[in-house]
Amino acid sequence: MSPGSFEERSSKSPSTHSPSAGEARRAEVTLSPVPGSVPLARRFVASLDFAGGSDPERLALLTAEIVTNAILHARTPLKVEAIEMAGRGVRVSVTDGNANPPVKKDYGPSSPTGRGLHIVEAMADRWGFESLASGKTVWFELGSEDGSD
Repeated sequence: MSPGSFEERSSKSPSTHSPSAGEARRAEVTLSPVPGSVPLARRFVASLDFAGGSDPERLALLTAEIVTNAILHARTPLKVEAIEMAGRGVRVSVTDGNANPPVKKDYGPSSPTGRGLHIVEAMADRWGFESLASGKTVWFELGSEDGSD
């Protein structure tokens, strides 16, 4: 492992799942609901070898947006999961313990907050959320840069 890799800089190590035939690769990490988890989540997605087909800057930004929303609004531990979509790109999801659905805000241009879901909507190929018995999962998908999404 090289200096500065995700595992060495974080006290949280991602778990990875090696695929069997026909199964997508996936990795996940559980983070605390604190601001310091945002850069950890960005480094986590940047460390994934299977996410290389997606635009790394968009991937990191969108991950930061949905993790920030979970920290600000759910205030529960959160699980960040990335799934390779069979050569078509990557899906990143954040699961938290708050069942309230995400809400796009329409604050004024001088407001320091309220743009996260607008950014996700504008920059992700697809996004959405799933209600769970014990919270929700907010997700986005980015296709591969070669256009095969």
